[in-house]
Amino acid sequence: MMIRHFTRLSKLGLVGLAVVLGVACEFLATATPTPMPVNHPPQVGAVPDVLFYEDQSATGIDLNNYVNDTETSQGALIWSADGYTNIVPTIDYGTHVLTFKAKPGFSGSERITLVVADQGGGGASARTADAVLSVTVLPVPKVLATWVEPSVANALIMRVHARLNTPAKAYVEYGNASVGRFRTRASEETGTSHGINVLRLRPSTTYTYQVFAADPQGRISEGVSGAFTTGSLDNRLHPTVSRGLDFLVKGQSTHDLYLVDVNDKDFSGIVAIDSEGKIVWYYHSPIPRATPIGAISQKPNFNIVFTMRAAVIGLPEGIMEISPLGAEVYSLARSKATGRIHHEVRALDNNRLLFLSEEVREIDNTASGGSSKEYIAADLILELDQSTGEIVQKWSVFNSIPVTDRTPMSNRTNSDSVTGILAHNWTHGNGISIGPRGNILVSLRNLNQIISIAPDYRSIEWRLGGPGSDFRFPNDGDRFLGQHSITELPNGNILTFDNGDTDPTARGWSRGLELKLDFTTMTATKVWEYRHDPDLYSATMSNAARLKSGNTVMNFNLRGGSSMVVEADLQGNLVWEVQTKTPNSQTQYRINPIASLFGETRISD
Repeated sequence: MMIRHFTRLSKLGLVGLAVVLGVACEFLATATPTPMPVNHPPQVGAVPDVLFYEDQSATGIDLNNYVNDTETSQGALIWSADGYTNIVPTIDYGTHVLTFKAKPGFSGSERITLVVADQGGGGASARTADAVLSVTVLPVPKVLATWVEPSVANALIMRVHARLNTPAKAYVEYGNASVGRFRTRASEETGTSHGINVLRLRPSTTYTYQVFAADPQGRISEGVSGAFTTGSLDNRLHPTVSRGLDFLVKGQSTHDLYLVDVNDKDFSGIVAIDSEGKIVWYYHSPIPRATPIGAISQKPNFNIVFTMRAAVIGLPEGIMEISPLGAEVYSLARSKATGRIHHEVRALDNNRLLFLSEEVREIDNTASGGSSKEYIAADLILELDQSTGEIVQKWSVFNSIPVTDRTPMSNRTNSDSVTGILAHNWTHGNGISIGPRGNILVSLRNLNQIISIAPDYRSIEWRLGGPGSDFRFPNDGDRFLGQHSITELPNGNILTFDNGDTDPTARGWSRGLELKLDFTTMTATKVWEYRHDPDLYSATMSNAARLKSGNTVMNFNLRGGSSMVVEADLQGNLVWEVQTKTPNSQTQYRINPIASLFGETRISD
């Protein structure tokens, strides 16, 4: 047969054979083959990790959002899960919504594999793809135990301890029917063991409290309750002061908390009083009464900075910083670099201190009726960086105001407690504050003058009152004399305490005073004042401070061992009055409104 076919082909010849082969090849080239079945695997994106609490379930994860298949509709895909032990996944067959539920008592993490498969079909095999995600079950924060430890150093500080089941922060809510309720700030560290200091407590008083845990995700535990009773002040300040220090209150303050310096014969320190005049915190200075505490300023971290003035040669003077727990954390003693630190310190936000100092120069004072060689004391403003100890700014009255600008009070003489030099107290600065523009305001008592220094310290922007004033007073009764404290309010008005003390004759009464400055007419006009009824006279010290309520609180330092703190509204009406009494002669430099002692806040009952 093969020979017969070959013979038949051979008869065609080579040309015929080529034709036959060409036709066959052309047929093969143009023929359409039957396609083989093809199925691409599903494409799975990253499914996000899951986090939920042990008493909850993780719901609402729509897996259709994380898969794509070109051959199979999403509804026809089949999902499954693998690799789990204590966290049970459930995938709804119709919607492909994934949920997780932890087995009772489990907290922790597992890595779970999600597998998606199509159904193939048409002769093609099924294909699969997978994604791995981490699922974490968080324990619900719980307070396991709590107990209270009184402070050894301060009868009005309690330390509440708490043990937690899981790392978290903790805080305490505390109070009673008389004082309301407060909340401490949360602990700084995350952990399972905490000690939380509770401040703003009255002596010999029972408080209830609750401890709460707050985990990093913001979940708050149920509160665990307890109670404690604070200690007595007996023998904590000084025996005579503990029994005799009293704040006699009339009315109700619109502000909750004040710091007050107390400088009794047997005690020098600071107390905090609430709106009812109750002592809720104290600091007993280890330095003798002969070094009284003056200006007080609170830092953003709630530390308290204050000045100390040596009334006797040889005793320390300068600036001290303490924590709210009463621990000394910083001190600045008088030195050649600082000069005599006095009257004022302000804690700035950048870990710097702004304070008043003094320099003494020998001058020819014949132009003012003095001798050709006289010692004159004038004020310095120093800004010190606590981090480096460097004085970064220095401003001197001598370089900005002529010595011939003076009042009869400028001829008063003071003996330096360290050097013993007797010098004319020319300007007697007694207050500094920072204005809204960063300008520095200074009260110069012996010039009856307030000045504003540019933020860069290079110039005086204006002078108000006294010799060389840039402003005139259309009403002479609006002038201030021997003033203390100075504040530039947000509206540009100036608030000061007008002592009314001047030579040769004192006016005999003091007041809180607010002035409006007109920079077009260069005039100063009274827009508010408070005079007590009957009049009170503070020859020295005292201050005025504007409260958030719009009211003004003032300290009248009185003769005879007492002080009067008053709060007045915008109409000049008295709304609160506190008389400070101590067993011995007492001076009270200022009243200092603060929001908090250690970050605690008042909460709704």
